Amino acid sequence: MKKRGHYCKVCGEYKANEKFSGKGHAAHICKTCAALPPEKQAEEMTLTRLVNLPWRLSKEQLSWLKKRMKDKRDAVRTLATEQYEIRFPPRIELDELEDDFEEDFDFDMDEETDIEKPMRSVMSRPLIFWKGGGPHMATTRIIPLHAGKGRTVGKAISDIIDYVKNPEKTDHGRLITSYQCDSRVADAQFLLDKQTYAARTGRVRGADNVIAYHLRQSFVPDEITPEEANRLGVELARRFTKGKHAFIVCTHIDKAHVHNHIIWNSTTLECDRKFRNFWGSTRAVHRLSDTICIENGYSIVEAPKRRGQSYNKWLGDAAKPSHKEQLRQAIDRALAQKPASLEELLRLLEQDGFTVHRRGKTISIGAEGWGNNVRFDRLGDGYTLDDLLAVLSGQKEHTPRKQAVPQAAPSKVNLLVDIQAKLQARKGAGYVRWAKVFNLKQIAQTLNYLSEHGLLDYADLEAKTAEATARYNALSDQIKAAEKRMAEIAVLRTHIVNYAKTRETYVAYRKAGYSKKFRQEHEEEILLHQAAKEAFNELNVKKLPTVKELQTEYAQLLADKKTAYAEYRQARAAMRELLTVKNNVDRVLGFEAGKQIEKERDQKQNR
Repeated sequence: MKKRGHYCKVCGEYKANEKFSGKGHAAHICKTCAALPPEKQAEEMTLTRLVNLPWRLSKEQLSWLKKRMKDKRDAVRTLATEQYEIRFPPRIELDELEDDFEEDFDFDMDEETDIEKPMRSVMSRPLIFWKGGGPHMATTRIIPLHAGKGRTVGKAISDIIDYVKNPEKTDHGRLITSYQCDSRVADAQFLLDKQTYAARTGRVRGADNVIAYHLRQSFVPDEITPEEANRLGVELARRFTKGKHAFIVCTHIDKAHVHNHIIWNSTTLECDRKFRNFWGSTRAVHRLSDTICIENGYSIVEAPKRRGQSYNKWLGDAAKPSHKEQLRQAIDRALAQKPASLEELLRLLEQDGFTVHRRGKTISIGAEGWGNNVRFDRLGDGYTLDDLLAVLSGQKEHTPRKQAVPQAAPSKVNLLVDIQAKLQARKGAGYVRWAKVFNLKQIAQTLNYLSEHGLLDYADLEAKTAEATARYNALSDQIKAAEKRMAEIAVLRTHIVNYAKTRETYVAYRKAGYSKKFRQEHEEEILLHQAAKEAFNELNVKKLPTVKELQTEYAQLLADKKTAYAEYRQARAAMRELLTVKNNVDRVLGFEAGKQIEKERDQKQNR
């Protein structure tokens, strides 16, 4: 249907012809927009064009959009970035799921300028990271997950869920919470919902189909317990999906900072609709997370720093070397044979399975299965053509690049499997065979631990375990006491501010003989003043401290808590390890004692 009126390219609205002047009508600018400064007109016109961009962009439109992403005007740059990210969502691989960050958190409060701001709690709230490194604070962007090439939908769902459920990162599954699904078979349930959706609606999407959504929620190191982080993650997922999508929340504790991975099914529970990653969804989840943090009393941390990790590093440097690295290694092997010229070096490379390509003075190296050839000047210092010629002529020594040797992570001692209990639970023979091998390995690791730590005497093991447990409990009590006092400071500071702001009103109320009319006119101030006095009585405050004193005490408690929490995590890990070792020893000793009793019983029966 054709729209009536004339179009204004500045505000993007259709208006009556009377809203345009003669020149404005020809320029497609209404009278209101024509009154704007030229710079504002240009900005509004650009924003309007960004909003009205088609979904599928031509090359010219895409080039224009990319230029706007680098625009000096903040509003234009922000909107252009959002428009680009909507159309071209990043295909996040597993290496981007474990980004690490550092955060400098300072509790800084000015007595005069911040007198009316509420006290913030001890725990830090989650941080938000944009690809551009913006200063937002709640969670990461929403990451659409696709099946990708060479994977079925079921395999793609299974891969991501298996990753976030990693038992070594989730405290052996203790920090996994699911909604409207079983975390053990969540991938199968997600897939079943999608098949039901396709059967009911007849809608089948291609390779661009979004199978699930991933959201990461990170917390400042040593500022929140894993259990609390998991609870916040569940609350965020439940409220953002409005309870209409099955989801799983996995809290990872393998890094210096606690973080959540939230995966929710793109298909609703009723299997009749799908989640639409709407325009501005990142802002929406950011604001929702902010609300949840405020409701739970968490403080605000701004300007986070982001630092990523390569895919090879995530794999533990165990991935197949790149084409460039393969070529560097081949050059190292060739130079070790002391070739006399460049031609001899190239001949050695050909003998090693590479192919030499010449185009004028340019030499590039390829190999079977490589899509593109690699030139020497792309190999870095020490491997350029000039560097190699200098080495061949004897002008310099060749130093091969040192490759980091991946260090195997120390094996953790796990609890022994109760095979008899598993048999009663109707586990099969295959599981029993696996359990026997698993128990043998854990017994060996337990013995290694006892030997390495000099705990060959059972009494020493008991004493060490009791000591570790006591240290853990002491640090836990210390942290809880600090948190309690910091919460008291928060309440006290709020009431001190309210008391100071309403004191004159309450004095006037008292001088008025507690007049009902006066109270009706100033009821809010009077109630705040009375609430403050009651709080002082409950906290047994005889003399009101200054805001500066509270600030100093709060900062000291925060510093002490940070230090204690770092020790707390170490103590918890040591206690858990010792308890596991002791439990395994007790199991083995109990098993041996049982065998001895059975043996003595059999001997008595045979007599």
